[in-house]
Amino acid sequence: MARHGHRAVHPLTRQPIADRKRFGGDRFGEMERDCLLASWYQAGISGAP
Repeated sequence: MARHGHRAVHPLTRQPIADRKRFGGDRFGEMERDCLLASWYQAGISGAP
């Protein structure tokens, strides 16, 4: 499994640590992914940029 970037992760859950000073990241879950895909789909249908 390739690991992209060098972000801090919790050793037990392997989730990004939400800490700016250690270059942590935000969690991007399934619902956030679905909302993003829905907005891209809607933009594609309407022809808006």
